[in-house]
Amino acid sequence: MDDRTIAIWGFVLGSIGTIVSIVLAINELSKKKRAIRVTYKIGKVDGIGHQAIFVKALNNGPRPIEIVDIGFSTKNKSFVGSDKAYRAIILPQKLEFGESITAIFLFATISTEVYLHNDSIKKVIVIDGEDKKHKKSFPLSENDYVKLID
Repeated sequence: MDDRTIAIWGFVLGSIGTIVSIVLAINELSKKKRAIRVTYKIGKVDGIGHQAIFVKALNNGPRPIEIVDIGFSTKNKSFVGSDKAYRAIILPQKLEFGESITAIFLFATISTEVYLHNDSIKKVIVIDGEDKKHKKSFPLSENDYVKLID
């Protein structure tokens, strides 16, 4: 083999290595980022029969994610967090893909924290370990809320 052949093989192998590295880097960057699906439902708490809002955070992405708080933001920009939940939930909590955590907020507690201060819930919020807020609109007005507790 002469020097020219060795140089050509070096160039070809170096180019292939560069292309493979670029493809792997693009693949890594295009992976889905952390994703939390926020849902809520309104219902009665088993055993006590009180109306409540059940807020659920589901890790819908391929990477583990840490949940640091669950709660509500209000029209007046205040935040009602998991410290007002009916049953204590241990936060922060790390969720793997497909795992979820649910916080239960009694309407009686929410009314004290929100509606009696002439405020209303605007969004359900889950805050992750990177301080990113995952939100879901909450369409209930104060009048809707009064109907639920009557």
